[in-house]
Amino acid sequence: MGTILKMHDLNISGGDDSLRRWCTREAERAYAAYSSPPRSVPPRLGGEGERDHPTPPSKAQPKGVLEESLARLAVRIEEARQILDQTTNPDRHQQLTKAIQHAQGGLNSYRRALQAGTAHMKWLSGKGKSPRDYDLGLQGAMKGAQGPSKKKRGRKR
Repeated sequence: MGTILKMHDLNISGGDDSLRRWCTREAERAYAAYSSPPRSVPPRLGGEGERDHPTPPSKAQPKGVLEESLARLAVRIEEARQILDQTTNPDRHQQLTKAIQHAQGGLNSYRRALQAGTAHMKWLSGKGKSPRDYDLGLQGAMKGAQGPSKKKRGRKR
């Protein structure tokens, strides 16, 4: 755990005992937050004067993996919309339209879940598509909408 925290530029001062106390408390907090029936969540360690909590680096924290994936998906949706405007083949236009709608629905769903604090649990549970799955689906539809590349056309005779 200490290695993982260091990889994310977080430090636990006080050595292994402090790290164990911190891990135990965070596990208690997680179990309390998701228990049924709900329990009160214990406070984080590291109150006034204590050092048993990860200290963030002085620079701003980067976004999490899910947030970065959602940002990439939003960019991909915009790219797909631009390609859609240039697509003349009706079947490919319809296929790309459906892929955009599907990805936008997934993006909206994840954003709502993220605001409610449940997105990470939904993503980790494997019940549904990840933002990457939507991204890959869009990429395939975008390639199809653009048609075969010039190299492929030149090879067919």
